[in-house]
Amino acid sequence: MLGLLPPELILDVLSSLSLQCLLSLSLVSRQWNSFVAANEETVYRQAAHLHDFIRSAYSSLQDALRERHGNPWRGAISWKDFCRRSVQLQRNWGGQGRAVARVLSSAGSDVHRIKVDEQERLCVTTHMHGGLTVSHLFPDVILWSLPQRYVRPYAHCEYGNGFLVFDRIGNSKEVWRLACDFHDDERPALCPPDAAQCRVSAVAAQRHCEYGGRGHFRPWALISFPETTLAYRFVYPTLLSANDSRAFLYDVRTGALVQTVEDVVRDEDDVNYVELSARHVFVCGSGEVRIFSRETGQRVMQIQSLIFVERVLAADIDSQQPQNAVVSPLPLVPIDAYDGAPYYPGEFIAVHVSSDGRDLVLLRRQGCVLFFQDFERYVDGDIESAALEVRLRSTLHLYLAFEHDRVCVAARKGLYIFTLDSARHSTSRAACDVNDPHPVSFPRISLCAVQPYKRHTWSPDLSCLQITDRRIFFTWNMRTRRVALQLYHGGDEDPPPRAVAMLQDDGHSVAESVPGAHGDVEQAFDMIAGLELNMPLQLIWGTADDTPVGCIDFSLMP
Repeated sequence: MLGLLPPELILDVLSSLSLQCLLSLSLVSRQWNSFVAANEETVYRQAAHLHDFIRSAYSSLQDALRERHGNPWRGAISWKDFCRRSVQLQRNWGGQGRAVARVLSSAGSDVHRIKVDEQERLCVTTHMHGGLTVSHLFPDVILWSLPQRYVRPYAHCEYGNGFLVFDRIGNSKEVWRLACDFHDDERPALCPPDAAQCRVSAVAAQRHCEYGGRGHFRPWALISFPETTLAYRFVYPTLLSANDSRAFLYDVRTGALVQTVEDVVRDEDDVNYVELSARHVFVCGSGEVRIFSRETGQRVMQIQSLIFVERVLAADIDSQQPQNAVVSPLPLVPIDAYDGAPYYPGEFIAVHVSSDGRDLVLLRRQGCVLFFQDFERYVDGDIESAALEVRLRSTLHLYLAFEHDRVCVAARKGLYIFTLDSARHSTSRAACDVNDPHPVSFPRISLCAVQPYKRHTWSPDLSCLQITDRRIFFTWNMRTRRVALQLYHGGDEDPPPRAVAMLQDDGHSVAESVPGAHGDVEQAFDMIAGLELNMPLQLIWGTADDTPVGCIDFSLMP
């Protein structure tokens, strides 16, 4: 065959073969092995595109590596090596490779909210006792912070594309921007930062000067909403904030109010969560999720909490996890939704949409997750027959995250990771699977479990969860850590942000000596003395719980 067909045609045929098929083909004969080796860059670039490791079949290796960061990709010199590392990363996520537990302790032990930027290697945290900290990821050192008196206790924060948003006491949201992206002439004139923001920014910049400004933020805007709001979400460039009557959408680049959505929840309901995509606004109430068109502002869909789903899967979360395992696969077993057994799904507590705006996930407080693939198809159709319900049989759900085609649920007994299409990155994936339509949502869903807690205990302090392409970050009360779950203390992923002496004469790190870096209240207050803050001083008595940032890391290569 090699001598009968032109090479261009053979390469076109090979572009439809999975990695497993390419490996088998190389073992057929020396001729095939030589042909694949001679055209390795083309063959494996096409395979990377087939398995959705890259977005375009014409991407260069440099472009592909530029979108990825850290140890998994360091030293990759060929498309074949790129594919090998990508496959290994997927295996790690699926419980078939290596995953480790890590802790980022520099941010302190009272972490409330977490936002991570893997590209900039930043971890932003707010705290139970107040304050905001920006840490470097591995090595774990503090780069910048705002003191406890300035950022209120239990502040929520959002982050995207270099913009940081957190709430003040009252009816305003502060918007800050990475200093490296900041240009004074671009600052919005509609809602400029106030004097308090500018003063505390100057103090923070002076206090954190040891890493050359890396991880520093500067005040960008102060957005005051026309009404008191209860929940907010930021998806660049739009900041969405809602109360029980209306939702307000602001463009953080200009500070302009771009849209107001009316009648966001039914009269007897409360807003639990909000979400947005390029086309829709999602408002999650306890009894109903309402979906609005951003183009018209009109409601286009609602999902009742009492929805009856025909396709139901159950996970045996009580199965024993190997003592030394960080991640373990869990089987999903179909169950009869019509078996007549009493089942009370509970209220909705969260909603998330995929980055492309197509797929929807809802979380109920009592034991189940609802999945809707391409939900727009069912705006006027039978959504019950197309949805997928997964029952985790856990009495309490706490948090939901949805990124990179994975859904992570924090529940009473651990973290549960759903891979929506387990065949998407499989080495044996057939070409016909790429655009194969399915009448039901996510027929190839799979589930893994991370159980960081001692058996029969759970973490009441799990207040945040974020998933990236290679890690899960969560607030982790270390008093509940499973004894057999060893923490990883291997080498740091990156060098320190700047080549400086990391230890002082007394053996303490430079970051530890920064006033206010770990919630030193009195020193932090001294450094911002004289600020005229338009918020009351709030002190929370008692010591902080032992709740740093926990991390499940899937990025280590064998």
